[in-house]
Amino acid sequence: MYIAENLRALRLVAGLSQESLATALGVKRPSLANYETGRLMPPYEMIIAVSDHFRVSLDVLLKRDLSQLSREELQRLLRGEAATEPKADLRVLATTVGADNEENIEYVPLRVQKGYCQGGFENVDFIGKLPTFRLPLPMVSKNKKYRLFDSSGDSMPPIPEGAQILGEYVTDFRDIRSGRTYILITREGCVCKVVRNELEHKGRLMASSLNPAYRPFEVRQEDLLEAWRYVLYISTDLSTPSLETVMTELRQMKQLLQEKLSGA
Repeated sequence: MYIAENLRALRLVAGLSQESLATALGVKRPSLANYETGRLMPPYEMIIAVSDHFRVSLDVLLKRDLSQLSREELQRLLRGEAATEPKADLRVLATTVGADNEENIEYVPLRVQKGYCQGGFENVDFIGKLPTFRLPLPMVSKNKKYRLFDSSGDSMPPIPEGAQILGEYVTDFRDIRSGRTYILITREGCVCKVVRNELEHKGRLMASSLNPAYRPFEVRQEDLLEAWRYVLYISTDLSTPSLETVMTELRQMKQLLQEKLSGA
């Protein structure tokens, strides 16, 4: 959920101070400040009050990161000129919560990734059987959704083969930022790549590896099931690459650069 980011974005674009918005919502200013920073999760009645005050639907308020919109887009949203209901690019996620009603982080091992990609990702029973855990780390917000995926291959150094990669759920594919790393879920599998977003004009994402031996490829919008923004990786492998491996990668990089220069 994006309530913390959205509350602050809406308040700022409306030109309100924390004090004035807190008064309008019937809450103390320190409580509002904690809601905006994500230190506290506002109660459901407060979320509804925010939705009513800014005339933004609950779906958009909770599921779309409005902080990624421009000031003009936010102003249009507040004027009712932008759609306030989820569009086709918004995804509803099957998820799990703990006994405290807080979101779990589900772990998708390599052995079940085929099932995950071929329908398990939207199956509540499938998701409910995945291992779950919590990560009390500063980069893991209670207001966002995370999932951990096994990785394979050597296409994304320094991430070692067999590491686990933590991703933050992207509700709206329009929020995918070019030049950032994402875990992309398609029917064919899970890949972690640096992405260039060409959805608006070409209906695709271009996915690139950090290892120059692997060429970029496209992911068509109709094939994209989920996207998770890279947060961190977990690995017990502390080994360093051999000199032979480093020299091989340098030769591959040189060859690719020569090919690009000759074709320029």
